[in-house]
Amino acid sequence: MLESVNYFYMVTFKCYIAIFFMMSLVACSNSGDRDGSSTQPELNSNVEISNFSVSIGNLVPAYSDVVDNYTVNLKNRNDTVSLNLTSSQGTTFTVNGAQELASYPLSVGSNVLSIVATSEDASSQRAITLTVQRARQFVYVSNVDTGSPSDTLSLFSINPANGQLEVLPTSSVAVGDDPYDLLVSPLGNYLYVANAGDDTISQFTINTMTGALTAMTPATVSTGNTPYGFIINSDESSFYIPMGGETSPGLIYNFDMSATGVLSPMTPATTNTGNNPWFMAITPDDRFVYTTIFNGFGDANPDTIEMHSRNAVTGQLSPLTPVSVATGDKPWHINVHPNGQFLYNTNYGSNTVTAYAINSVSGQLTQLPGSPYSVSANPIGLSIDPLGRFLYVASNGGGTVSMFAIDGAGALSAIGGGTVASAAAYGLEVDNTGNYLYVANTSADTVSMFSINQTTGDLTPLTPATISTGSGPRFVRISR
Repeated sequence: MLESVNYFYMVTFKCYIAIFFMMSLVACSNSGDRDGSSTQPELNSNVEISNFSVSIGNLVPAYSDVVDNYTVNLKNRNDTVSLNLTSSQGTTFTVNGAQELASYPLSVGSNVLSIVATSEDASSQRAITLTVQRARQFVYVSNVDTGSPSDTLSLFSINPANGQLEVLPTSSVAVGDDPYDLLVSPLGNYLYVANAGDDTISQFTINTMTGALTAMTPATVSTGNTPYGFIINSDESSFYIPMGGETSPGLIYNFDMSATGVLSPMTPATTNTGNNPWFMAITPDDRFVYTTIFNGFGDANPDTIEMHSRNAVTGQLSPLTPVSVATGDKPWHINVHPNGQFLYNTNYGSNTVTAYAINSVSGQLTQLPGSPYSVSANPIGLSIDPLGRFLYVASNGGGTVSMFAIDGAGALSAIGGGTVASAAAYGLEVDNTGNYLYVANTSADTVSMFSINQTTGDLTPLTPATISTGSGPRFVRISR
């Protein structure tokens, strides 16, 4: 009996101890509430932005805690922008009334992004306005006035709403004699002109917001006999131009490009080719270079396309083995498909387009089944839309533009009626959106303007269908 009583008191004592311990814990946990303090950290009531920048371009002015309105100017080739907004104090951000997106699509012209920064405790906000100006596309046309030793470029912009060309405030700039070809550099910063009549290259910087051209120093560099259709590699470090008048051997002049676009001869400065190298093309990965070998009017030597590899470090060209493949009579313009798998060239004398597959390892060309393809008389210019779906050929003698669809194997098939009229068509180019085509009409002193059906590739003249240029327009190039 005594043992039972002792056990009862022992258990009761332990229960009191447990209850006391639990009450002590509760008392400790509530002690902060009784004296008015809290163990939760206070939320920040200030808007704090530790970084504000954009993925491309520069804020104007540079970011500051006391400035709320910014602009950034971008080239036409920049069709999206991303924002870098960070805070170390819990500030959150919305853009145009919603949570931040990974990137924002840009229309040509002004794009306004309204940013609201909210403090961690939601008691205060700061509004910031960012205006992103995306430039128009600019169009440059070389004019060869056969009666003048000093020729011009015509300068336009593309109206993004309807594709119409609009004359820039400075409508033309002087270049050298007989500017047969011109090219905008891949990153859109520079423009160069091959002056076949005085054996020089004119070099300009491009104002990427206005399209205006400014001559570099020096304004020209000298070349060999009759410079023609040239190329620039994708990072704007190497420049190659064939000498259309050079024979025994023919020559490509090789130039390095400085950080400001100025050309200077490589060492060695030339690459030997067959007679009369005419136009050039380069693969998107910069590994292989192709040149049409014209061999002159009436020359007994066969016309070919020569193939070279490019050294990624030095920029020097080395001939492939074999160095050439056969093509049509008097090969002229040449273009690589955007996917780098196919190559096409016009043949002025045989009124055809030849199509080739490019071996991705060796760079060798193999003519595609069904090639060559017939076009109107005296084809010169050739252009492919940016997505590689359609190909267009300007025939100077026929006064037409031939239209082709490109299938997955690189083969061509005529679109619709096959051609559209464009008087004395010479050079042509599809714009960067793939929506419009512009054709230089050399004896009409105009550029024809067409819209491109995005399903079929068919061309429809704009209204008005042409715009005036200088005398004897040859080639059309569009800014990036």
